[in-house]
Amino acid sequence: MNVLALLLPALAAALIAFGLTPLAMRLASTLGAVDHPGPRKVHSSDIPRLGGLAVIASVALVTGVLWAVRAQKLSKITEEFALGLTLGLIPILLVSIYDDLRPLPALPKALVQLLGAGIAVAFGIQINPEVHVFAATVTLGWVALPLSILWIVGVTNAFNLVDGLDGLSAGLALISAMSLAGVSVLVGRYDIALVALILGGALLGFLPYNLHPARTFLGDSGATAIGFCLACLALRGGSTLTTGLAILAPLVVLGLPVAETLISMARRLSRRLLHIGGGGVFEADGEHIHHRLLKLGLNHRRAVMLLHGVGLLLAAIGVGSMFLSHRQAAVLLMTIIAAGFVGLARLGYEEFAVIRRGDMLRLYEVPVLRTGLFIVFADIVLSISALYIAWVLKYDDWGLRLDRYKLQRLLAILPIATLAAFYLLGLYRRAWKIATIADVTRTIAGVALSTSALFVFSRFAWTQPLPTTFYATYFLVAASMLAGMRASYRVFSEWSHRAQRETAGEPILIYGAGFAGSLAVREILENSDLAMRPIGFLDDDHDKLGRMVAGYPVFGSVDRLEDLLGVQAVRGVVVASDKIPQENIDRLAEICERSGVFLKHFRVGFEERQAG
Repeated sequence: MNVLALLLPALAAALIAFGLTPLAMRLASTLGAVDHPGPRKVHSSDIPRLGGLAVIASVALVTGVLWAVRAQKLSKITEEFALGLTLGLIPILLVSIYDDLRPLPALPKALVQLLGAGIAVAFGIQINPEVHVFAATVTLGWVALPLSILWIVGVTNAFNLVDGLDGLSAGLALISAMSLAGVSVLVGRYDIALVALILGGALLGFLPYNLHPARTFLGDSGATAIGFCLACLALRGGSTLTTGLAILAPLVVLGLPVAETLISMARRLSRRLLHIGGGGVFEADGEHIHHRLLKLGLNHRRAVMLLHGVGLLLAAIGVGSMFLSHRQAAVLLMTIIAAGFVGLARLGYEEFAVIRRGDMLRLYEVPVLRTGLFIVFADIVLSISALYIAWVLKYDDWGLRLDRYKLQRLLAILPIATLAAFYLLGLYRRAWKIATIADVTRTIAGVALSTSALFVFSRFAWTQPLPTTFYATYFLVAASMLAGMRASYRVFSEWSHRAQRETAGEPILIYGAGFAGSLAVREILENSDLAMRPIGFLDDDHDKLGRMVAGYPVFGSVDRLEDLLGVQAVRGVVVASDKIPQENIDRLAEICERSGVFLKHFRVGFEERQAG
């Protein structure tokens, strides 16, 4: 199929949707399908809801014409897909239109969505019973059916959940549709690519009416119908037949709406379990990602642009993942997950603040974790896991098919070598939960000793030993994991104290970014009675400007204090160095008195007192 045959129907859908949207707006106003302002709304006037009907109508019209023209050329698979998509969409669309007119509870809508998903799956719109993940083939069997239904229902609701800002859901749907079209072209499914492009064209024609300030909304009818179509297109796009990360390509392409759904469910469930308020798991609230961005200070347009940018980046990664090797795909997937956790932390959800609340620290008080047997068992598990990771990183052999005999021999002696090395260095005579820097150093030395033992064994046992780089990789992975476990309590303790102090107390600057300044930060973070929280340092050494000390930036010399008082809302200054010239202290005191902020001194040292 040539490019023109793919793009012309999409262009026609865009023009038709652009012309039908004003009619849908009038219909919504006539029927009373209007979105009124409210506590969870970001608009201040009534907005008609049924704009999404113009998108669905244009897609139906263009695909219907193509069906009539090419009826004799359609394959049986394409016919089944078209019937499954159409028949499954009808009940979802009808109940969603009713919901736009008279809001329904979550349960009847969920039941109808399950019905629609079941119809689609019955017509073959489902995950393949055999999928390829990295280098392995996973046989799903009958499990593919419920997984397919769960996927369709989840994505159907995902685009409805993100439909909270003007142009957000429609823009993300456009990005997803175009990306799924690209994935389908890469695997030769031009019929799926054509439908995806038609849907993308219809969304492009609708967007001018939906961008901020919006004149119409998709409504539940439009958002759920579009989500249903995208879910079905993702399942039949053919990526599950390829290797690497391709099986996950649809999930990455639809990443932001799917992530919003999972986060919403998780935080609502967490609120119920932690008894920190909130409604039910399926009750709407004002804490979605776009709401959090508005609370963090972004305006409407910038929040939408940011989320569209994230969606576009994920879509590009999803399409690009089709060209990656197994090892590259694994690294990319881990990077996406890590970036997701960082972004989630920046949103500041109280439900996930396990470090600030000290939940992680309470885990260390579980009796089984305080026994000596636990640390021995943990060392064995982590060392074996590190050996597997090193093997995969070196050989990209996820199924352990290469030189399995050698790996089995290493696994047989690894626990003995590790435990013997740790015992000789005295690691099992120490309390691991409160490990010091010396204990972490001993752990790394123990890993080096056990790795050397493996290396020497391989040189004597085999005529063709494993390369030195494999053992170097194992050492780095094992040292990170085993030392990290021993340092974890202190790390979580430090993070917990810092997170608690960063949300409580008056913001202060510390004058003196040296050793005494670092001690002052520690004292402030650990002593809740001080009711202060550091935000940065002042220091007269210009070489320290912009550096991080004890996790806080050095803003500059005392000359910048007056500027910082307004920008950073500083309430006080703590002098933490005895080497500061007196004239600078006097000037600092004058500025603090004039600005109405307090000035305190932090002293470190011994004081000699006379006996008697």
